[in-house]
Amino acid sequence: MAVMAVGPVTDVVAAARLAQAAKTFKTLVKGTGQARLLSEFFKTGTLPPGLTTEALKAYLVLAKAYVAAGQGGLGGGGVEGSAVQTQRIQQIEQYLGQQ
Repeated sequence: MAVMAVGPVTDVVAAARLAQAAKTFKTLVKGTGQARLLSEFFKTGTLPPGLTTEALKAYLVLAKAYVAAGQGGLGGGGVEGSAVQTQRIQQIEQYLGQQ
């Protein structure tokens, strides 16, 4: 009977997904001003002109990966950062659901 180490394996998978999501997001927004527009969106709750659906979706994947990996990511570390990412996930999903 084989015994699986679910915790470490899950951590490795979550870390790999996080790394891929971060790479994809950075590639998408680098030099485009989308990161600044996303920041504005999170602060105001309204979609600034020029912010693309692709940037929102890429950030959504990234934020979910941060939470799944147990990291706060761009919003800070630990539980507090995860709470920030969860709020951002809800904000993006609410906007995307209205389209």
